[in-house]
Amino acid sequence: MLIKKHIAAVTALLVACSTPLAAFAEGTLLTLGDAVAKAQHAGPRLQGADAALRAAEANVQMSGLRPNPTLSVEAENVLGSGRYAGFGGGEKTVSVSVPLELGGKRQARVRVAQAERTVAGIGARQREGIALAKQRGAYRGRKKALGDNQVVELRRRAAAGEQKSTLAREFGISRETLYQYLKVAPTP
Repeated sequence: MLIKKHIAAVTALLVACSTPLAAFAEGTLLTLGDAVAKAQHAGPRLQGADAALRAAEANVQMSGLRPNPTLSVEAENVLGSGRYAGFGGGEKTVSVSVPLELGGKRQARVRVAQAERTVAGIGARQREGIALAKQRGAYRGRKKALGDNQVVELRRRAAAGEQKSTLAREFGISRETLYQYLKVAPTP
């Protein structure tokens, strides 16, 4: 009887231990840090930056291609009177045009597209770096434009009725930044 209890205990222990190991082997366990990293990498800002980079790369490919030819059809004196009555008496013109790029226009277009791709790549790397810094807790954002005393003075003068554009100019901030400071509740 004692042996059966030991065998049952060992079997239960093996079953209990094998479930988390199997789950870990399948990759279903997720730590908080991993979840935060996945959420930040799947965020709309990173996805938008990646989409902008892919669009810029596609633009580089498109800029190296020749322009498309155009086909145009014109009909004049259609459905008129006399000898121009009906569609058969009118004048029809069909033309095909192929633009000829001279003076290095295509090379210039390719260089512009490559520069745009470089800028999009910088933006994507910047967004990725910000996401990694946020994950580490190292990203604090932009430095505040005004100190605490300046914010108190700004709110006091705005409440007194001074013009917002004058205040913004005197404090060296944009009107949008001024409204952001006025919108945020003062800290005690």
